[in-house]
Amino acid sequence: MGEANQDIYIDPKKVLIILGALIFGGLLLVSFIHANFYAEKYSSAFLWQFRGTIVGAGIIYFALTFIMNRN
Repeated sequence: MGEANQDIYIDPKKVLIILGALIFGGLLLVSFIHANFYAEKYSSAFLWQFRGTIVGAGIIYFALTFIMNRN
């Protein structure tokens, strides 16, 4: 009746990369989908600043992910 459970190894680097792609990709996608809302309510400069902040944070996140998970 009892087969032993096998250990499952999940690579943390892959998890962090997928998580970062979902978060930062989703934020960028939303900024493009709702661009008219941001441009009308605030300004187009605010929209580009928001996108630049997302890209900058994404670059820092992925750089730290690769640095922390070096072999």
